[in-house]
Amino acid sequence: MVITTTNYADLKEVKERVNIPQSNTDFDESLATNMRDADSFVNVQAGVHVDTPIENPDKQLISLASGLAASLYNYWQTPAKDRTLDGIQQWEKRIADHLRGIYGQKDVSGTSGRTFSSTSGVTGAESGPSTP
Repeated sequence: MVITTTNYADLKEVKERVNIPQSNTDFDESLATNMRDADSFVNVQAGVHVDTPIENPDKQLISLASGLAASLYNYWQTPAKDRTLDGIQQWEKRIADHLRGIYGQKDVSGTSGRTFSSTSGVTGAESGPSTP
């Protein structure tokens, strides 16, 4: 029996992305392997910010993980590995950015939304205008 969902990736969504009819179960085991790989990537990235696995992941994370699983599946199905590898890296970046932004409370540049810097350019050692 093939699992239809993992922690994040969803088999139905993965099948839609790789144009496999939902009724066709011939590729489910192979897709499930790629779903587990995508979930593993998400857990490694999320582990920096939260405990993993993430309980009740948001729909965007499920969609991103499903996209990565589909991209991984396509990677192993095509001889053009260089083009599909770029697609995998783009999905991984999107996942990392999403996790950082939603679960790490940081934007894609790494700036925390909950941090306020009190560092000032004024040190108290500045010299004022000189008087002749």
